Amino acid sequence: MATVINRGNGHWELRVYIGQDKDGNKIRKSKRIVAKSKRAAMKELDKFRLQLQAKELQAEEVAAPVHKDMAITFDNFVGIWDKRHNIHLAMTTREYNRTLLRNRILPFFHDKPIENINVEDIRAFIYELHQSEIHHNSRQKQRFLLETMIHKNFALLKHILSKAVEWGYIKENPCDRLEHREIPKPNYHHYPIIQEEQLKKLLKAIDDLPDNYSELKHRAIFYLTLMTGMRKGEVSALRWSDIDWDEKKICIQRSVKYVSSRCTEVSNPKTDKSIRTVYISDFLSQLLEQLKRKQIKYLESKGYINENNYVFLAVRRRHDYRVCRLCFHVGCRLCRFRRRRPVCPQFGPHAL
Repeated sequence: MATVINRGNGHWELRVYIGQDKDGNKIRKSKRIVAKSKRAAMKELDKFRLQLQAKELQAEEVAAPVHKDMAITFDNFVGIWDKRHNIHLAMTTREYNRTLLRNRILPFFHDKPIENINVEDIRAFIYELHQSEIHHNSRQKQRFLLETMIHKNFALLKHILSKAVEWGYIKENPCDRLEHREIPKPNYHHYPIIQEEQLKKLLKAIDDLPDNYSELKHRAIFYLTLMTGMRKGEVSALRWSDIDWDEKKICIQRSVKYVSSRCTEVSNPKTDKSIRTVYISDFLSQLLEQLKRKQIKYLESKGYINENNYVFLAVRRRHDYRVCRLCFHVGCRLCRFRRRRPVCPQFGPHAL
């Protein structure tokens, strides 16, 4: 349970309840912050709750440690794996793994001794995934789980059991005994290759956009993604200070990662090699300079402040400017642009 309390004058109190003590009283953790709106405070509450979860997982266990010669259930080992391995991954990956475990894997294996899990159990789990129906409130049209989602659940299970082998809890990974045809395979969606005539229509539609601040952002996002190969998270996290106007180059050193509906994480790009410098053409440099001038005029006319010096901004309630979330800015803006122009081929930031 977590709540936000307005203390007035932009001050908010974050409260997170993490359980009960031996007397049955609730254990509460609180934190005071300064935020411009309740929406911004809720984002900070999500981050605070994730920080408390991480500290709880990293804390030393009060109970006696589990020895390798003792019978240990799959549920117990997942707790060990989470503390030793998962906690060191990026926040988005860590939370995604926990979601997969909570929704599909733990309900099937939770109380089974890990050393008793065999290849038949793995086959039964894969069969259950194929038979699992998507919740009726889901927006997806498919009735059953997608092949890609089945593959991700299997891959995570195989990884956890591989760690059990590496750490000496079991002798072999039962997933390795599956035949090749039995292993779930992903079915990733591939965008069709844009043909020359389609490309001409697309470029014409981009160049015909009105010369106002909102549409200029669409044009800048499109050409920046197309001509530099930047990922959508890297585009979202781009700051004006990252652009060297004299040398005509951009230093890519951060990325936005989606955590939850109210929380995003700004951290390093996907890999170490993703921290790089890309050079831009005179055309793209002039386009970004034009966008910067338009942005300054727009912010002055509205009385807004670009606190973090981001290139692409998204308006939030009560003028709360934050770094734009991936799906709400770069991805959705390009998709919205394409939907308004049926002549344009299907494309997205990753396809560009």
